[in-house]
Amino acid sequence: MDAVKLTQMHFYWGETETTVSQKGIRISNQGRQKFTLVAASPAWTVTIFRDDDRTYVSESLKEYESTGIVNAMVLNKPERTEQYNGLPQKMKIGNTWVNVLRGNREEFANLPLGKIAAPEVERILSTTYRIPTDQGIPLFFTKKQKGIDRMSGLDKTGERRVYLQTSKIENIRVSPSIFTAPSGYRLCKSKQEVVLSKANREASGDFDEIFEAGQNSRKNK
Repeated sequence: MDAVKLTQMHFYWGETETTVSQKGIRISNQGRQKFTLVAASPAWTVTIFRDDDRTYVSESLKEYESTGIVNAMVLNKPERTEQYNGLPQKMKIGNTWVNVLRGNREEFANLPLGKIAAPEVERILSTTYRIPTDQGIPLFFTKKQKGIDRMSGLDKTGERRVYLQTSKIENIRVSPSIFTAPSGYRLCKSKQEVVLSKANREASGDFDEIFEAGQNSRKNK
C-alpha cells in the first residue's frame, strides 16, 4: 500500500521515523527510548512495544487520547488548531506539497490528510506529539516563548523554540504488517514498562512520576 515516511525531530521524544497511510500509523522512536507505536484500521487500537525487552501494551484510541504517553505536566495538551494569520500558503518539499501557516508567535507546517492518511492518524499524532496538527500531519512547529520557563525558571520571552522539525519526506510502498505489533511479546501493565527499557528503569527512577501521573488520572476517572 502507499504510505508516507517522515524523518522528524521532536523536542521531547527526539528523532523519530513516522510512517502514515490510510490504513495505519507507525512511530519508531530513534531517540533514547527506542519504542515503537503502531495502530491500524479498522479498530485503531494503539499498541506500544519494544524489541529489546520484547514487551508491549495496548489500549483503545479513545483511551490513548485521554492519557497519552506522559502526563500533562511534561507535555501540555495544546489546542489542535492554533490561531494563524491569513490562509495557508503552499510550499513544496521534494515532491510533496505542504501547508505553511504563520501566527503572531507561531510557525507551522503540515501535510493535508487528503488521500495520504486517515483521520485517526492525525488523532494519534496529536496525542503523541502534543503539538497542534491543524487537522493534518504535522511537519514543523515553532513558537516564540512568553514568560518564565517552568523547567529552568528563566525568562524566555521572545526566544523561539522548535517543537518539531522534519528533515525528510518519502513516498513509499509498505506491507500492511508494519502497522501491527509483533506476536510473542509480554503484555505489561503500564506504558512506563514499555516506553522505558528495563535497563533504563533500573538505572534511574526519574521517569516514574511522569508516567504514574497519567496512569493515576486514568484510574481516577
